Amino acid sequence: MKSKILILLATIYSTVAFAQASSYKLWFEYGNGTFISKSFTGTSELMNYLNNSLPANNNSGTNYGLKKIIKIYKPVPPPTLLLAHRLLDSNQAVEFATTNAPLDSNLFLFKSTNDFIKADTIMMAIHYKKPNPKVKKLAFFYNSNPNASFLPITELNNGMLVPNDAGGTPKDIPQIRRYKNEQPSIATTALINGVGSGFQNGLVFDLLNEANASSNIFLTMNTFEEIDIEDNEKFKLVFLDGNGNAIGNGHSSGMLNHARLPSHDPNYEKVIPECLKFPEGAGTILNYDVHFQNTGLGPALTVVTTTTLPEGYTINDIVDFSNLPWMVANQLRNNNYTIDVNSSRDNKLIVKFTKKPSTTIILRGTLGMDDPLSDVTTMGDFSFKLKVKTPLTGPQDLTSSTSIVFDTNEPVITNDAIVRVRKCCTCPDGKKNPDGTSNAGKCKGKSKLAKWLFCTGC
Repeated sequence: MKSKILILLATIYSTVAFAQASSYKLWFEYGNGTFISKSFTGTSELMNYLNNSLPANNNSGTNYGLKKIIKIYKPVPPPTLLLAHRLLDSNQAVEFATTNAPLDSNLFLFKSTNDFIKADTIMMAIHYKKPNPKVKKLAFFYNSNPNASFLPITELNNGMLVPNDAGGTPKDIPQIRRYKNEQPSIATTALINGVGSGFQNGLVFDLLNEANASSNIFLTMNTFEEIDIEDNEKFKLVFLDGNGNAIGNGHSSGMLNHARLPSHDPNYEKVIPECLKFPEGAGTILNYDVHFQNTGLGPALTVVTTTTLPEGYTINDIVDFSNLPWMVANQLRNNNYTIDVNSSRDNKLIVKFTKKPSTTIILRGTLGMDDPLSDVTTMGDFSFKLKVKTPLTGPQDLTSSTSIVFDTNEPVITNDAIVRVRKCCTCPDGKKNPDGTSNAGKCKGKSKLAKWLFCTGC
């Protein structure tokens, strides 16, 4: 079964102009189990790398290299996958197999972006190394919310049509790509309810019966064309024994939900928890994190963030307002910067970062960096805690967002960080059933209150 989303993306690629994006991420699979993930801040840097540092196209080759270029920040709609059809140079493939994450870990999930948008394609690499002979299987769980963001993989032989860099007809590439004969299966309901508790979907891979077996399993995950709620997504990897019992705690990771934004964006605001039950959720402490990244060409001497708090909340509801934790370049309270924390007349939280005179420039621009979108010297964060008011009524959404200004540039507006207040936090909240079918017909005519209260999946 072919992915309709990927086929559509393949047809629009020729209309996408590189000049409309300021930054790019490259995901390239060599077709032998190795891959590279790297970022660029300009078209010339990207094209130079594509032309000079990747294997040449060759129609006579038997291996296929899968290439995806992701536009970051103000792009046109999501980019396509490209296929590079060529002979492999095994030495070169090994050279480019390393990434910024610890490949010697027993379990790790690599993703082509840190966020997802609607109608998106996300490339994933499951890296594993068997720690002992008891390990027989590997499980991957996804769709951690009642409203699924990712289309479930229901057929193990799904293919996707992608254009061919070397010319000719599009190629049919497996959605699940394996190189050590790992045998996939759909996770059973019993396994999901047990080891994968909290997730809707999962895959299981039978691993080779050899000590220290190690490889990467690649997946292409598609998001729905419409995503109903803005909860972030979590993923879980765990080793299993021959009976399906978990061995160790496994590896957990997540992705930011930017489905309401027109593009992938390195700036974000997120909140935990993302749903509260009323009225018992009153008094809960909400944990907010605001992250910004200087994707400009030069350093930022000042960064001013203005956070709009949920309706009805003021800075007086922020816990320890005058002592917010903050970081620049991954250093807590970086000595090269000072911050001022204030509020506006309409009770917005204002945090200003200012570089100290005659100190090292830390909040750098991305020009000339080897992997600019992953460089911590371009990044900053701050967090705050908000206490939920008493009494807590619902249903309602507690919505917050942040405006970020680098020096005198135009404001960057983050995604909305939303806390849903509901009678049920484990019930579908949008227009789709977990299997992707629509409830639009049966929901028609029901009030918003009825939809929220009775969790009908509307």
